[in-house]
Amino acid sequence: MRLELAGVEVRGRSWAEACATTIENSGVYVVAVITVAPSRTLALASACVADLAGRTAATHMPLPPNGRARSEQRVLGDCRARRIPARACCTMPPSRVLLEELLDEPVRVEIPEESLQHASGVWGRSPPT
Repeated sequence: MRLELAGVEVRGRSWAEACATTIENSGVYVVAVITVAPSRTLALASACVADLAGRTAATHMPLPPNGRARSEQRVLGDCRARRIPARACCTMPPSRVLLEELLDEPVRVEIPEESLQHASGVWGRSPPT
């Protein structure tokens, strides 16, 4: 299942930009999120992977204009209780921190509640075969 999230915005000190954000599952336990800020020539690719016990980890890889990508991984813990790992993957603090480092200023990532509700429906669904 592939879903484009509406209304995602990154805000800096004196600017705001609507971002193209797509979330896709590639298995019952894998969700990928890609966010692109076109005017900043910047993309952030994230993946959340869960094991059969519900433990989940997120990996974030910023794709900056200079081409020097790096990745950062963080274990989220047991996401079964939260039932919304897709939301956790979209709103992880490391993704904001990586954007701040790349843009060299504090930023806020705003995702409308409705989009987060749609994102939570992606986790746990088998992709079409």
